[in-house]
Amino acid sequence: MPRRFRFRFRLLVKDEYQPLGKISKWLWGLLAFTLTAQLVFHHYQPDALVDQRGFKLWKPPSINILQAASFGDPLLLSRGMMLNLQAFDSQQGESLSFKELDYNVLTEWLDRIVALDEKTQYPHFSAANVYATVSDNERRLIMIEWVRKHFREMPDARWESMARAAHVVQYIIKDEKLGLELAQEIRLYTSAGKVPGWARQMEAFLLENKNQYEAATSLLFNLLQDGEVTDPIEFTFLLDRIEGMVKTMVEEGQVRSVEELREIENKLQSLRQMFVEQFDEEGTEN
Repeated sequence: MPRRFRFRFRLLVKDEYQPLGKISKWLWGLLAFTLTAQLVFHHYQPDALVDQRGFKLWKPPSINILQAASFGDPLLLSRGMMLNLQAFDSQQGESLSFKELDYNVLTEWLDRIVALDEKTQYPHFSAANVYATVSDNERRLIMIEWVRKHFREMPDARWESMARAAHVVQYIIKDEKLGLELAQEIRLYTSAGKVPGWARQMEAFLLENKNQYEAATSLLFNLLQDGEVTDPIEFTFLLDRIEGMVKTMVEEGQVRSVEELREIENKLQSLRQMFVEQFDEEGTEN
C-alpha cells in the first residue's frame, strides 16, 4: 500500500514542522495580497508617463481587477493600497513634493480605495488635510471637488472632511463663494443629531464674516427654533451670537424700519422663552 505524504511547512518561530492547515487565514491573506499587489503594480507600471527623474504615479487597475485580486478581502487590499499611495512621495531615498503628482490620477486611486471599502475615512481625511493643502490652487480644487463628490454619497459619515475642505477653500484658497457653498451643503445634506452643531452652523458663521448678518441670524434662528440645539451652553452661545449680530445690524443701519426691529426682538424673546421652558423642564425632571 503506497505511503501517504503530508506536506509540512517550516515555521521560522518554531523548532518543529507544522501542517499547512495550521497557518492562519490572516497570514494566507497577507501572502496573497503581497503577491497580487506585486504582480498588479509591475504590470501597470510600464504604462506610466515618466517625468525627468522617473517618478510618476501610474493609473490604478480597474475595480474589477482589484476585487478579483483581493481574494475576498477587499478591506485588506484597500488599506494596503492606501499605505502604498501614502508612501509614494518617498522614492529611492528622494522626497517628492505632492505638487509633482498628477492629481487626476491621484483621485482615481482614491476612488478605487473607497470603492473597496466605503466605510473607510482615511482617504477622505488625507484628501482634505494632506493633498488639498499643497501650494497649488489647481490641485487643491481637484481634491476639494473629490471630497465634495464623496461627501454627497454618505454625508453623515463624511462631514468632517467636507468641513475641512470648506475651511481650506475659505481661508487658504480664499474663495468665499465656494467656501459658503460647501458649508451650505453640510447643513442641507447632513442630519441633525448625527453631526456636531458647529459643522451645521458653519454656514451662518461664514455669512457673519461676510457681514451678511440678516442671512446669518435667520439661519441660527431656524436652527434654534427647530430644536436642533439640545445643550444649554451651546444654546446660550448661539443666542448671544444672534443678539450681537442684531446689535451690529442696528448700529450699521441694516435694520430698515421700527417694525423690522420689533419683529427681530419678538423672535429673540421667543427664543429666550423656549430656552427657559426647554431647560427648566429638563432640570425639573433630573
